[in-house]
Amino acid sequence: MRELSPRAVERLGELLGSADERIRLEAAKAILDRHLGRPAIQADLTVRGDASADHLQALIEVARKRRAEPIDLDERNVLDVTPSQADPK
Repeated sequence: MRELSPRAVERLGELLGSADERIRLEAAKAILDRHLGRPAIQADLTVRGDASADHLQALIEVARKRRAEPIDLDERNVLDVTPSQADPK
């Protein structure tokens, strides 16, 4: 899968120039989700059983730490997908 990532990122960059606005929007969202991370999702949970408050607090802390972690990209495999301006004619 790792070897396919550069091609996928390149294709998303190409789709940013699509004539169809829906395709451009989805490509932009995919790029931002992977670069900045997806927006946080809030959920209300009901826990049944014997899960302790300490255990639940530990899970919450792990989730908070993971959310704050930077996305680790191997710089050698990052492609610049910045759309270039078309030459005005």
